[in-house]
Amino acid sequence: MFAILIWVANFGMGIELTLVNAYATTIRSEKTRVVFNNLYIVLNVGMVLGTLVVGYLFDYGFYLLMIISSFIYLLLWLVVFLSSM
Repeated sequence: MFAILIWVANFGMGIELTLVNAYATTIRSEKTRVVFNNLYIVLNVGMVLGTLVVGYLFDYGFYLLMIISSFIYLLLWLVVFLSSM
């Protein structure tokens, strides 16, 4: 079951990154190079902070990490849904 959930999560992350890159191309107020540089800086900072937080939360159990991850994905879907209205 775990392997299936990891596969689904990674599939979702691929979709998310594709959507973020597509949305970044619609920003006309800045040069494309600046937009994508800022995007990847934020993604790298998020990767570092996420790894740091997971290191501390793992002591409380893997189940808690999956609950938090699911909650974050639900927030993402909410943001996407509300921004498409």
